[in-house]
Amino acid sequence: MPTEASSETATEESLGGSAAREIIRLSPGQMLRAARVQQNLTQREVAETLHITMHYVNAI
Repeated sequence: MPTEASSETATEESLGGSAAREIIRLSPGQMLRAARVQQNLTQREVAETLHITMHYVNAI
């Protein structure tokens, strides 16, 4: 899986709000990796569970 993934961040201040709360948007690959790591699954296990190839999991 690629280590670099695009993510967008913005603060409420830059959007006109007064709080400095960040809004973070994760890519599908980042979300998949986070869920996979949380469940202690390998990429192979994810591929088998989803009935897709390892190549596709790596591409995400």
